[in-house]
Amino acid sequence: MASILATPAHADAQKVGTLECFVDAGGGYIVGSTKDVSCVLYGDNDEALEHYVGELKKYGVDIGFTEESLMVWDVFVANGKTYAPGSLAGSFAGASANASVAFGLGASVLIGGLSEDFALQPVQIAKQKGINIAVGITRMQLQQVAATPEEDKAETAQ
Repeated sequence: MASILATPAHADAQKVGTLECFVDAGGGYIVGSTKDVSCVLYGDNDEALEHYVGELKKYGVDIGFTEESLMVWDVFVANGKTYAPGSLAGSFAGASANASVAFGLGASVLIGGLSEDFALQPVQIAKQKGINIAVGITRMQLQQVAATPEEDKAETAQ
């Protein structure tokens, strides 16, 4: 997994910011799982730029149960492309591997977005509690939403 983190997902890409996602607790049912996600895109100055909600689906072997987890990705846009607000809305996909026995780790580079010009490279590997093993394809669908007053208040307190 160290080599995944050492090399940018797109060698000729520009970093847009960091995407932090909370993934709901849930179980895997042998052939896959679906969990809700709530994400915030942060800019280089740690300011919350955009909010997204969606689903994280895993296809393949996915057996067990995990509590809520946190995933953090660096967001890259392809060289020569620009980022526009809402561009992370859409589908992302990539191969993944996760294992948990009490506390577990997992990683996956995901490619996609509105124009499919974006890569999400793991910065903080998923921290999850539970007993679970998952290997296969990960697909994440995101849609942009307005921040709730509670989220705005929590972010300004940081």
